[in-house]
Amino acid sequence: MRHILLGCVVSLAFIFSSCASTVPPVQSSAPQSFEAQFIEASSASEVLIRATGKANNVGDAIADAKKVAVWYVLFGGESPLVGTADKAKFDGIAAGFWGDCAKWVRYTSDIKGKRQEGSQTLVDVVVKVDREGMRQSLVSAGVLPDSAQVNEALNLPSIIIQSNSEVLSMTVASALRKSDFNLLSEEAQTKQHGILSQLAALEGIADPAYEAAMASGADVYVKAQVNIESGNVAGIKTQKASVALSSYDTATTQLLASATGYSAERRADPSALTEEAAQDASLQLRSALTQAWGKALKDGKIFKVFIKSEEPLSEDQEDAFVDALKALKQPKIKRQASGSNIISYWVWSKSYADAYELYSALKGEYGGPGKLSKTMESGRLLVVNIKDEAASPSAGMSVQ
Repeated sequence: MRHILLGCVVSLAFIFSSCASTVPPVQSSAPQSFEAQFIEASSASEVLIRATGKANNVGDAIADAKKVAVWYVLFGGESPLVGTADKAKFDGIAAGFWGDCAKWVRYTSDIKGKRQEGSQTLVDVVVKVDREGMRQSLVSAGVLPDSAQVNEALNLPSIIIQSNSEVLSMTVASALRKSDFNLLSEEAQTKQHGILSQLAALEGIADPAYEAAMASGADVYVKAQVNIESGNVAGIKTQKASVALSSYDTATTQLLASATGYSAERRADPSALTEEAAQDASLQLRSALTQAWGKALKDGKIFKVFIKSEEPLSEDQEDAFVDALKALKQPKIKRQASGSNIISYWVWSKSYADAYELYSALKGEYGGPGKLSKTMESGRLLVVNIKDEAASPSAGMSVQ
């Protein structure tokens, strides 16, 4: 028993100097091997790690491999649970955490490989680790911040997912919801507005995903693609799925974060392989998108604002509208594209929750010529019309 407990205690000096690609100095209290590889996210909360354990005998080498898998989830890979800023807090609970590290292991495979290095036996096993359970334990211990509080402070974006695979869309949506992202309904994604194609054409964007995001009011749209490759292992036909996820800010169409996930190569139904690869990619995207969104909000929310008129917009009208934008609270303005009777802007502000609040403020600041009215507002998209009260009504709007 004493041997097992000592084997699970990891020195902080080792932990603080460790990363996914750097092997720390070996100490008696630390895992003896630091060879580990991420295989897949078997679910939204659990991950499979192939780990190599090293010890004087096979039994202790398997125990070491389990520690290595737990260490990898904590500090290795592209999305470690414990980042640099949190390592100091881990100091206070390290001994207790590692002394009970086996409880985070949900499954250990048979030995996948075995070799000798002098007097040391090295074994390879696949370990399933409860990543979400570990995260919650670290939150309770005060090592990691409560994601709900962080997400509330960040005001995480609303999202729609564009994919031609229902399994892929559902898997990604489920994973993102676990991080408190707001996934909009299918009905919101299919909602249309007659002016959206004209707005997209003005900006030279021929992308149905962008139009759907504007229509739904989503802050972010995620494009999801799956690719199934066929292979052959020992005469058995196999398949492997890869899933690529790319997330874009609807207001700017700029890429926020992307991730690629893979399934294991085996003989299985394509939908099962797709789900595995999507879990892998979603796990990476959740972390990357949260960080990217925080950076995107540094200067405030970005609103996409269009002004249009049934008649060509005059310089006086645009100047008056820009003056109204500048009169808003803490604004930052960038003119984007224009036609003879429509102009688009990006507007940054920390003072308005949505496009409706922004419109209410604009309407109060606009002093003419003409009268300001709202054509459409959805999320961070605002389309306003300037009508010259002396002008006769026109049947349509042209974009040049």
